[in-house]
Amino acid sequence: MKTRSEVMTIIKEEIRELGLCTSTEIVEETHVIDDLSADSLDMLEMVIHLEETFNINMPDKDIEELLTIKQILDYLEKREILS
Repeated sequence: MKTRSEVMTIIKEEIRELGLCTSTEIVEETHVIDDLSADSLDMLEMVIHLEETFNINMPDKDIEELLTIKQILDYLEKREILS
């Protein structure tokens, strides 16, 4: 299991790799669509990366509710990915 901080670092790296972060500081309150201007393809790529990294399957109905970094972290915590 990884700590919340470690997972946050992984998420930040993925956001940067997708080219979504230019000058915006990424914090738990960051809204992926509103603050980072992510589109559905960006979200799909991020989800695929998270699924591969943490060896989980994220159902579509769950993904639709993950709008902020905090919601993503909380979701992974519920899935027992975080320690």
